[in-house]
Amino acid sequence: MAAPRILVVDDDTDVRRVFATVLRQRYEVVEVSGGAAALDALKETAFQLLVLDLHMPNVDGFAVLEQLSKMGPPNQDIPVIMVTADGTDSARARAQKSRGVYFLSKPVPIRVLASLVDSTLERLAETRKSGSPPKH
Repeated sequence: MAAPRILVVDDDTDVRRVFATVLRQRYEVVEVSGGAAALDALKETAFQLLVLDLHMPNVDGFAVLEQLSKMGPPNQDIPVIMVTADGTDSARARAQKSRGVYFLSKPVPIRVLASLVDSTLERLAETRKSGSPPKH
């Protein structure tokens, strides 16, 4: 069975590479540097999880979330872990209102991200086995 595929989106090269390096130990990871590239990747490839920075130039994470909800299968319902240096209540509320599942403030402890990815993908696999709709 193929490893789950994760899309990591962050305009900060160092952050993106750290996330991708750690997650590649267990998963197939595609990394892109912005929202437009993320939307292109989501149109072309099925992913099981999206790690998404909210504040990026041009097409930000909020725009990606909005477009994601309009996409058809397979990516419109994938779990999203949002990461941002903007930990304000208004950013958190806007992200969660926009369909965000998890919200992590930078700097993100890498063990926290890895654990959240693992548990989210495990729940997704369990719901697929049972035939129940996924719970985010």
